[in-house]
Amino acid sequence: MVGNDEEFPNALRQSFLQVSAGGKIKILFAWTDVLFRNKQILKESDSEEKPSGMAEVESHSSSAKVYKWSQDSEDITIKFDLPEGTKKNEITCNITADSVDLQIGTEVLLSGPLYAKVNSEESTWTVEENSEQHVLLTFHFLLENSCSSQAAQRGKIDMQVTNDDLNCQYVSFSGKFSGDGNRVSVFASIRYGKKSSGVHELAFIWIEDVTTSRFKACLVKSGKSLRGKSALIDWFAFQGSQPGVFHGQTRFNLFTTGSRCNWVNFPQAFSSVPKIHVTVQHGIPNKDQDSMNVWIANVSTNRFEVCLQESTTFSGLHDKLSVNWMAYEHYPSVWEVKESSVVKFSENDVPSERDSYALCKNVSFSSPFYTAPVVLNTVINGDSGNANSGCPAKGPLITWLEVRRCN
Repeated sequence: MVGNDEEFPNALRQSFLQVSAGGKIKILFAWTDVLFRNKQILKESDSEEKPSGMAEVESHSSSAKVYKWSQDSEDITIKFDLPEGTKKNEITCNITADSVDLQIGTEVLLSGPLYAKVNSEESTWTVEENSEQHVLLTFHFLLENSCSSQAAQRGKIDMQVTNDDLNCQYVSFSGKFSGDGNRVSVFASIRYGKKSSGVHELAFIWIEDVTTSRFKACLVKSGKSLRGKSALIDWFAFQGSQPGVFHGQTRFNLFTTGSRCNWVNFPQAFSSVPKIHVTVQHGIPNKDQDSMNVWIANVSTNRFEVCLQESTTFSGLHDKLSVNWMAYEHYPSVWEVKESSVVKFSENDVPSERDSYALCKNVSFSSPFYTAPVVLNTVINGDSGNANSGCPAKGPLITWLEVRRCN
């Protein structure tokens, strides 16, 4: 059994569970490969979605034991036979958030740390007699956090736009975030795919019902041209503190119509004007009358202003609206972001009929992608660097992306 982390190949660096018992029983799981190891790899699962398999590993007895495991997302099940003659009433087990201990009478059979925290209240162990009159022990571990708080998740939503005014879709995170009380921050932007022709009418998007395992993205179209077509929503989510990033949520007081703006002060001044992204989040679900334009203005090293304006005038009371925001000078390396840019539109730019009277500019990536990447965009009203002038224009400003292919 290989027990030294330095001896593990790179593919096993995401190993999250190791149970050891002073050389008697050693079990190692890897999140990506799901391997049992005993001096060499004994069995590797062929299934990536729900790994399972069998392996012979050394136990405290002279004969080899057969261990079985299965894994489904953050659920891990381990089954193995206990020594012959073991009585169920002699078995005691204690599972904590970061360790597991198993005793038969006074003898410690398993005792060791866990590579990742588990939900000790949801993780269980059971014993039963199998067909060979042996005692079968089953561990069921539920990971508390299969996604590190430092890790970010991203993805794309292909939303089919129906004839209804409101279109929503739930999105599950690939790994559940921690239930430690830290808020999960979600950001989203809309774009239209390469199969589209012409410039689309604008649409209003927001997120709601955010939990550690999923969120809901919603869209309200502004006209009839989107009916029966699809819109793509790029999203990005993280939890907890991120290196070099300030982030938070600003809440808007109840208002009836028009626009509202909030000032957001950074906890500490940046050395240069930061990049900022914002996304609207609704506290009351399924309220299409709360669809909003959102933009920022007057960005400085100390603060910025974020503004909302209802998509339809006099559409009713607007309550429990928030805006998620994040600000940074440099991307954290753990985000694995490739590039960013600023696209400037002049007050002298004139909308054209060809672009359906929207202002459009082409943006080329510095290096091509194999597939269309996840892209977040936020509109800034006016030049950054002066946070004292107040929002110069309260009119609606909205942005979206149209995917174009280079010839």
